[in-house]
Parts: sequence; C-alpha cells; structure tokens
Amino acid sequence: MPVPVEVFLSNRGLWTPTACLLMICAVLSALLTARVAGLLGSGRTPAFAWLLSVSVILAFTLPARIPPGGLRPLLDGPLLCSIGAPRGIAEIVDPQNLLNVLLYVPAALLGTLVTGRPLRVASGLAATSVSIEIVQLLSSTRSCDTTDMLFNVLGALVGTGVGTVVLHMTSSKDAVPRRSPPAKAHGRGERCDR
Repeated sequence: MPVPVEVFLSNRGLWTPTACLLMICAVLSALLTARVAGLLGSGRTPAFAWLLSVSVILAFTLPARIPPGGLRPLLDGPLLCSIGAPRGIAEIVDPQNLLNVLLYVPAALLGTLVTGRPLRVASGLAATSVSIEIVQLLSSTRSCDTTDMLFNVLGALVGTGVGTVVLHMTSSKDAVPRRSPPAKAHGRGERCDR
C-alpha cells in the first residue's frame, strides 16, 4: 500500500529516501531512453516520459527504507496481506484509492502511446502492481493490500483505454485517403474516362 499522503507529508523522514529513489529511477530512465525508443520505434521524449512515469510508481510504492535486518525472512512469523474489496462508493472515492488509480494512469497512457500495445501495457502494469505488493508483503515497513492492486489495475485500464482512444483518433487523422482505382482501358488500350 502506498504511504498515505498525510503520513508522507507529515513524516519528513520519508522525503529523503523517496526523493533519492525517485532520482535514481529518473537517472536510469534517462540512460535507458535511447535504447527503449530504438527498440519501440518511438521518439525519445515519449519514451523518457513513459519510463519516468513508471519510476514514479516505483519510488512511491516500494519501501523507501530497508530495515537493518533486510527484508522479512519468509519463515520469520506470518506474512499477512489484507484481502478485501471496496464496500461501496465511499471506499471507491477514498483519497487513498483515487491516488492508487491516478498513480497508474500516466504510465498506462504513455505506455500505450509509445508501444501501441494496450493489452501488453495493462498486463505489464498489473504484474508490476502484484510484484510491488509482494515486496511490500516481505517488507516490515510496508503493508500488502489487495485493494491497492485492484485500484492500481483500474488505473492501468483507464490509462490504456484513454491511450487507445488517442491512438485511434490520431491514426484516423494520419490515414492517407484512398485513391480511386484507375479507369479501365476499353478496346485497344484506349481509356474511357466517362
């Protein structure tokens, strides 16, 4: 579960590790931009924006600190993950859940625009969300919550949906109008253009 906004803003001890993690991810994004743009056949700016949006997800959801003992050993006590679903509109519009949605929308939107493959982007971001929750499960400083996964995937679906609409709108504008077929020849190679 991402750190609630109030906790993050009131706990200055989280600012530095999160900022450092975000800076490391931004530098890695910059270093990988040319390679990703080349592999996907996209421009460097959209590729960098996409990588940076994924970096924001990682910086705000991965544990900002690793305790001195490292991650929680698998056999050292129970591993608990909160399993639940929203119980009504009040939980759906809860700021924490809305932030979980908003966190994934830019990455999904930009990923769809850069790759042109919304299904792969949505499934990749869903796998990212599950992986992050597993890391949070093993962390003694964060908590695992299936509601977070649900809203993260919802954000990925919203972003890929918007990205797909944008792709279709831009591809229809860029489409070359079809030319009418050439007039058929009649008789001895003569053309009849009636």
